Amino acid sequence: MSTDSPSQQHQPLGSAAGSAGERRDASDGGFTENLMAMASEAFARSLSRQFELVRADIAHVARLTTEQQPDEDDRSEEIAMLQGEIGRLRQELNTHRDGVIGATTAGLDVLGERARQRRWEGYDDAHDDKHQDFALTSAAISYLMDARLRGTTGHGFGESPPPDWPWEVTDWKTKKVRQSLVVAAALILADIERLDRAGVNA
Repeated sequence: MSTDSPSQQHQPLGSAAGSAGERRDASDGGFTENLMAMASEAFARSLSRQFELVRADIAHVARLTTEQQPDEDDRSEEIAMLQGEIGRLRQELNTHRDGVIGATTAGLDVLGERARQRRWEGYDDAHDDKHQDFALTSAAISYLMDARLRGTTGHGFGESPPPDWPWEVTDWKTKKVRQSLVVAAALILADIERLDRAGVNA
């Protein structure tokens, strides 16, 4: 765990670094489009690597199955399990491919926000890995609570953040409803990525 203060560990989304990114957007009409394109390309590259890993797993499992001798009936249960794994991996491969093909504007906005966090605010893997206390998820919950309140009543939490906000009160920055949802989704994505790197799937 890091000994830095919350403000040092994770400035709020929309802080000075984020504002710089927004200023870039204002001065360059194509900045947002370029950022979305980068996020989409990076996502496609990541999925391509996943596809190759899944294909390798399928080939390995298929080889084990075809090498099975007919007279080894005692391993029939293992064969059935391996065949089930082949089906699962193929389904995962198709699901990922469909996700890329059917990506919506909202989905690309989330990927773009995640790319902005990494590129302009410096919230890279090493930074996020320090938040083993699920602070990223807590921040996402806070943005979701604010979006819900703002969307249903017309006003949010104002200058006082929701109770789940993990950092300093001065770090809390309110946003419009849709942007709060986008930021929350990007924070959840960041925490999922952190768990994947740590090999956590409990």
